Order: sequence, then structure tokens, then C-alpha cells
Amino acid sequence: MPALERNIIIEQGAKFSFAATLYRADPAGLTEFVVGGERKTFTARNLTGWTGRAHVRESFESATTLATMTVTLGGTAGTVTATLGADVTAALTAGWGVWDLEIVQTADATNVERKFAGTVQITREVTR
Repeated sequence: MPALERNIIIEQGAKFSFAATLYRADPAGLTEFVVGGERKTFTARNLTGWTGRAHVRESFESATTLATMTVTLGGTAGTVTATLGADVTAALTAGWGVWDLEIVQTADATNVERKFAGTVQITREVTR
């Protein structure tokens, strides 16, 4: 499954946080959504045994990482949180870039799933 497109805004000098919950389709699941007019049941994806990583770059081709996010996975709750501290965002230059977030299976580092990707707008801080 391709990564979900999520365009983000990072404010210079402010803490940044991105949060989501990953779900898997499951007939015995706990959470119900209406998708395309049809009721579907989902459970949170178990992320135990996985780690996360996320980078911000000027472009997809850029070899230079502008920022490395701290990624926290919530185990059986399926939560994913990516953060940057205010000290990190203060050092970023205002402008545009790209980002993505991947999860990596701990037991098999070749099993990588890209879950989110998109553009990044870094807005300039006024109060500094």
C-alpha cells in the first residue's frame, strides 16, 4: 500500500508533533468507520517489534537531511508520533521541503513500510 500523503507545516522555534493511528481491517475489530458508504470494522495495528524513522529534506533527491524526527510507536495501540524539539525547528531555514515516515521491523531491517509522505512548509518565526 502506498504511503498516505500528509502535507505538514513546521513553525520555526516551536515544538512540532505529528500523530496518527495505524489500523488494519479486521471483521472482529473494535473500531467502525464508514468507507465509501459501507461500514467497515478495524483494529489498531500492533506495532510491537517495529521502530520508526522520519526525515525532512529539501527534495526527494537531496542527500542532506534537514531534520531527523523522533518517532515513537505505541505498540498494540497502533499509534505513531513524530516530533521535533523547538531547538531543532529554530535552526531550520524557512521554505519548502519534503518528508516521510517509515516503520522498520526490528527482527528484519529489510522489512520497511513507508506510511506517510508529503511536502513540508517551514514558516518563519517572528518572535526570537
